[in-house]
Amino acid sequence: MMKKLIIIFYIFLTVSCIELLLSDGESNFVMPSASGATYYVAATGGSNSYDGSIGSPWATLQYAFSQLTAGDILYVRGGTYSPSTTYGNNRDNCVYVSGRNGTSSSRITVSNYPGETPVITGANLPESNSNKSGIHLYNCDYWTITGLVVEYIEDTGGTTNFGIGWYIASSDYITLDQCVSRYNDGPGFAVNGYCNEGYFIRCDSYWNADNHDSGGFGDGFIASHYGGDGGYHTYFQYCRAWNNSDDGFDAFISDSGNNGGYITWEHCWAFNNGKATPSG
Repeated sequence: MMKKLIIIFYIFLTVSCIELLLSDGESNFVMPSASGATYYVAATGGSNSYDGSIGSPWATLQYAFSQLTAGDILYVRGGTYSPSTTYGNNRDNCVYVSGRNGTSSSRITVSNYPGETPVITGANLPESNSNKSGIHLYNCDYWTITGLVVEYIEDTGGTTNFGIGWYIASSDYITLDQCVSRYNDGPGFAVNGYCNEGYFIRCDSYWNADNHDSGGFGDGFIASHYGGDGGYHTYFQYCRAWNNSDDGFDAFISDSGNNGGYITWEHCWAFNNGKATPSG
């Protein structure tokens, strides 16, 4: 009898672990509360001349992100967003936001509409010699982004450039929850330029490969606090990285002067990385 109980427990534990590994990261969705306005953007049927209400949604993510102020919530309806115009300085982005901040009590929130999956793809971005990003936040504070997928951010500029799914730079108090980055020509998620108190929670990054540089920058997640003053901290919680051409999780924490910051990984998974190309 004891042997049978042990076998049953082992099977239950194994199945539970497999379910955790293969689950899509879904959780019970809690509608965020807004201290500001609530807006909507839709992949079809919207217009940037509309008021952004649920019945008259905006049409493009770039326009929608650029309207948000402290306390606002943007719901992104399901579907595929495939911009053919790029935004931002020195980098081609599907979405680029600079200097737009929430506050500690009134964050800017972007979320998938409950039960729907919005996908941002770089498949129609024009070819160029610039680095590319799917969603790029620069010098932005107090944002929470939930449930968005970024894919096919391509490197068309040779060995010195790459396509990053999510790029967070010089921004503090940013939270990405249940976001996905996949099939990009570079890192899935990248943190750079003195970011503090950034949280990546239940995010997945897979099948990213730097095809023009022997796979060398195809990390699932990469965080750099290089050259910082030592006070910067990034957290990865329940994140998963697999089938990326370089590391699942990579970090440049400090320089030769021991400056930099801290990175915390909690309950994260990394498997089958470094295998897409010989250099991984």
